[in-house]
Amino acid sequence: MPRLSIALAAFVSLSFIAFAGQEPSLQVLALAKRFAATPTLSEFSYKPLVAADEEVRKEFFKSLDGTKISGPNRILLCVYFAKKDPSEDIRAAAVAGLAKAKDSKLALKTLADALADKSPAIRKSACESLTGVRGDPTLGPKFSKLLYDPSIDVRQAAARALGKLNDRTQTAALITAYKKFKSESDDDAALGEALALLGEVDVSLEIARTALKSRNYGSRVSGATIIECNPSLKVIPLIMDNLVLELHRTTTLDPKKADWDVVYVTMCSELIRRTGTNFGNDAAGWCRWWEGVRAKYNAPAPAFDADIVARWMNAYRKMGPSKIRE
Repeated sequence: MPRLSIALAAFVSLSFIAFAGQEPSLQVLALAKRFAATPTLSEFSYKPLVAADEEVRKEFFKSLDGTKISGPNRILLCVYFAKKDPSEDIRAAAVAGLAKAKDSKLALKTLADALADKSPAIRKSACESLTGVRGDPTLGPKFSKLLYDPSIDVRQAAARALGKLNDRTQTAALITAYKKFKSESDDDAALGEALALLGEVDVSLEIARTALKSRNYGSRVSGATIIECNPSLKVIPLIMDNLVLELHRTTTLDPKKADWDVVYVTMCSELIRRTGTNFGNDAAGWCRWWEGVRAKYNAPAPAFDADIVARWMNAYRKMGPSKIRE
């Protein structure tokens, strides 16, 4: 072996020994500092991270956004470990690390290739990282193919990606997938949201009816997205059928969390936008209004106790409601 190669190998070996004696968090900091100081990384540069324990590698990619490693070097690191790390979790984390590199051809190619990976976790991560990418005509068919993936997590991630792709030619694929996997449960919500984002009316509204009744907050958020995107007047009776129930559920949520009351706020905002009437976030006011107009929507009388609704409204107002979008 040439002397230079021996010297470099010895340097890497000594470096790894120095890192290996440290706590995982300290190893991550030391590796990040070294990579940040290297203008252009190469496979040789990765050796200390390749040789590190899985816990260290996992922590490294979890902390990647907080490092001073340059954008191009982050892409190189993520691409390398997305393809070559023996750990599925770390490969998925590396794929996720490419989500912010949508202007990189290397990153996009790596993500597109990962859609066909043998691992469901990698396929799911690739779908999520490619969500929002537009202008690549090959992505729509690839996401559509994944609507029939054996993994429901992959199918849902592919549906969400299709919804944000703005490719209406894929609407039929989403409807076909819904008919094949229809469960009338939370599992349908991602398909309904994607259909609504692409302008579909009837099937997405059908899915919204189930989503808005769900105890799962994420499904109700999808239901709110559907009614927000759906142009049909059938949205109005659907909102009124769920408004009081959603108010009650909202009072049980944590107001410190971001978008904590987004479902209820979306409902009220859509009522204002579509009816030209404005009762703000007052569920009781909306119910009284509904009593006078429900007949033209062929809707049943609302079943609610005014005193109970007033009590829930007082509780909600004390929580600091988000602003209604008028």
